[in-house]
Amino acid sequence: MRRTRALVALAAIFLAGLAVAAGAQETEGSREAATEPSESGGISWGLDLDLTSRYLWRGLALSRGAVAQGDLWFSAGGFTASLWGNWDPDPNEGSGRFNEWDAALAYERAAGPVILRVQYVRLSYPDQLGVPSTGEASFEAEFDLGGGFALGTHQIWDVEAYPGSHYGDLFLAKGLEAGKGELQAALSLGWGSRSFHEAYYEVDHRGFTVGCVTLAWEVPLGERWLLRPHAEAGLLLDRALREATGRRVVACAGVGLSWSF
Repeated sequence: MRRTRALVALAAIFLAGLAVAAGAQETEGSREAATEPSESGGISWGLDLDLTSRYLWRGLALSRGAVAQGDLWFSAGGFTASLWGNWDPDPNEGSGRFNEWDAALAYERAAGPVILRVQYVRLSYPDQLGVPSTGEASFEAEFDLGGGFALGTHQIWDVEAYPGSHYGDLFLAKGLEAGKGELQAALSLGWGSRSFHEAYYEVDHRGFTVGCVTLAWEVPLGERWLLRPHAEAGLLLDRALREATGRRVVACAGVGLSWSF
């Protein structure tokens, strides 16, 4: 019952925000206005809210059911500072509180068709006994192939709780206009070091972890709002990982609402 009431409250809050956003009049170029930095002082900031059926992370289902996630960010001069949180209404997963906080600082730079990004993120897990806080340093490169296609990679290293642990992926993304928004699709292949799989899957494995497909539709609502329905499915690529999790496929679907200034 407690879980049901929490989910109803989450949905009501989200729909109320959506109604406010939908009331804004859409103008030409609103998609760019919803995502580009503010020109006043070169500083932009925004808030992203997401309601999703399950919290998926590197092939793992980190929640039993629906969660709410939020991200507050500030950007200037290529730097972005952000605070992200995960709220799980399941009383067995942090007693219906925020059970994860991620504070991050990133720097991004474009060089021709290539976008490079480095980031450090501090991950904290309040109310999750036995889950240590940690820090990760990451590097991302994305290359514009033309025609709406992009090829890229993420390379992530743990530098605190599990030093030397590494996770990486290779992705191919495609974007195209669809109605009043943009449809985005991506395929990715992820792999991890032995220490990564020992820490998070509790198995002795080094190699491929998960293959994923993601779909999202970004729809501008007015000058500053963006609606983003999305879905993701992943296939665990090793028998030991499937046996450890009791799953072969992980999937989720949700809807996000973003506001930027």
